[in-house]
Amino acid sequence: MGAESHTAVACQSEKSGEPSAAEMLARIAALEQTIAEMKMNTRPRPVEVENEASESPDNNESHRVLSTNGETSALIPVKRDGYIMSAALALVSIGHHGEYIGRGSAFCALHMLGSPDGSSFPYAKSTDAVGPYRQSVNELMPPVFFNTVEHLVSSIPPRAVTDTLIKTFFDRANWRYGISEDWFYPAYEQMWTALNFPYGAGLQVNPNWLSLLFAILAICPQSAISAAADTQAEAFFTYGMMARRVAEDTYLSVPAFAPLESAADGTTLGCLAASILAYFLAERKRISEAWKLIGNSIRSAQAVGMHRDPSWRRWHTMSENERMLRTRAWWGLRQWDILYSFILSRPPMTQPSSFDVQLPVVDTKMCLTDQLFITYQLELVKLSAILEKAVEKCLSVAYPTGEDVFQFDEEIKLWRANWATYLHDSPFFAVDPSTGTTEHNRILRNHRFSMRAWYLTSRIKLHRSFLTQVGLPRTPEAISLNKWRSRSRDVCIEVAIEMIYHQMAAYRRVLLARNGQISVDEVPVKDSWCFEGVFTLYDAAVTVVVAMTLTEPEKRPQGAEEAFDKAVAIMRSIAAALAGKRGDIMGLALESLRVLGREQGWRRGDMSPAASIDVSNAVVY
Repeated sequence: MGAESHTAVACQSEKSGEPSAAEMLARIAALEQTIAEMKMNTRPRPVEVENEASESPDNNESHRVLSTNGETSALIPVKRDGYIMSAALALVSIGHHGEYIGRGSAFCALHMLGSPDGSSFPYAKSTDAVGPYRQSVNELMPPVFFNTVEHLVSSIPPRAVTDTLIKTFFDRANWRYGISEDWFYPAYEQMWTALNFPYGAGLQVNPNWLSLLFAILAICPQSAISAAADTQAEAFFTYGMMARRVAEDTYLSVPAFAPLESAADGTTLGCLAASILAYFLAERKRISEAWKLIGNSIRSAQAVGMHRDPSWRRWHTMSENERMLRTRAWWGLRQWDILYSFILSRPPMTQPSSFDVQLPVVDTKMCLTDQLFITYQLELVKLSAILEKAVEKCLSVAYPTGEDVFQFDEEIKLWRANWATYLHDSPFFAVDPSTGTTEHNRILRNHRFSMRAWYLTSRIKLHRSFLTQVGLPRTPEAISLNKWRSRSRDVCIEVAIEMIYHQMAAYRRVLLARNGQISVDEVPVKDSWCFEGVFTLYDAAVTVVVAMTLTEPEKRPQGAEEAFDKAVAIMRSIAAALAGKRGDIMGLALESLRVLGREQGWRRGDMSPAASIDVSNAVVY
């Protein structure tokens, strides 16, 4: 979508009546501006496909049905209101209106079903000093502002509450971040000692530490202490972000040479916090903000030399904990930078030649929890190395070849084939008794769930970006390319269906645990299901819509509609459980997908009877 966004023709402004979905759209204030501006930037497309083709002999091939021999036929046009609603929802699921979303996203895929040769993409305007008044809704950042460490410290919950949340974090959420308990708890006690004797001890809590502490409190399951989970989590997230600002301001308020302190002290802790805060944003569909936060933190990390290996001979001797924290923080930033860049089709911040930090090594002397985390992180780092090359080769402004796409697809499949034996999913949620305690088995389930989700979503995004590229002329080379795209379409459908059933297996177990039929310890990532679960599920459902639309009716796989209906059923169940705006967005998202499926003619209309989420046999997954 990179190059084509520059060549799209200018849009004509249009005044139209209220769309049929207006009443639903009005429920979400955050979407109204996006949808209104998309209407102003979308030219009405001809209703008759024949007319459109006759007016443009070189009509874009990308919105025609692909056949296996490379030929194309006309695509059923999407009604404008349905397209606008669906595309707007896809856009706000990853970023803000006006932000650049590169090739291959769900937004781009749905945009292709609209009118790729008659509409352009919104951009962030810069020429005006004023704009429409927008009332602040404070979705993630409550209207408070703290600019000192003392203000932030006053927001730490009572010791008993904080202890409970910290324990819950290490039990339920730390499998993704690898914060060392052996290091954390002594530092945690240091903080309380300083707070109990603020003046006598002559100590002040480091703002970077506070950012990490509040990030942990924000990401851990708040239901451990309160029913007001979202409100508390967002408040802690706000304090974590403010602590980052206080740490940054320290560079301007502390002399460049201070004998007892440095403004750079604690930067590594701020980088550990950034990975957690970014994931908090990604869970709430703010992937673009997560990407920017990681990028800013990489600059901070480079400023203190975290891109150089801790064993570099010019460093003063570092403690083991210092070396461990730097290595773990650097690879966390590097890994998430590439994964978020891949989702958004934007360039990552770092290049392999710009750092020499050695990969962590699994040491049998480590506790089993650390061994499991390092194995998990190493696998995601390996995937990131593949996706980094894929971003440059397949998701940049230049069009990729079919050979490139399928080469990276083979690399991703080989990555999965080389997983450690205990990470393979046969059966999916079975555990290896040799891994030890219930806690370790829970970590293993989470790692399996997460890695398989990343494996599937990487393949989906790679092939969907190739399938939905626009701007290809009618040439012999384009016909040959369409044969590759036909293969990518088939992979999209196959892998998207697999993703839907992967998420359904996980959600079935959530329902079983909710009904008391299994232990919560047997539920994969139940407390962090939003991003790797809901986002990838919606992404897979959009892929099914687009790929089935580009498939000849007689060659559409029978199981695709049933899988799509199951995805809608899961999202409907989640929407019912989510109060307020998040549930509203979910409801609108699933309704828009159902409308698109009907309009494209491959769905019969009503949900199929098999779409219900049957939990009777969930234990086998």
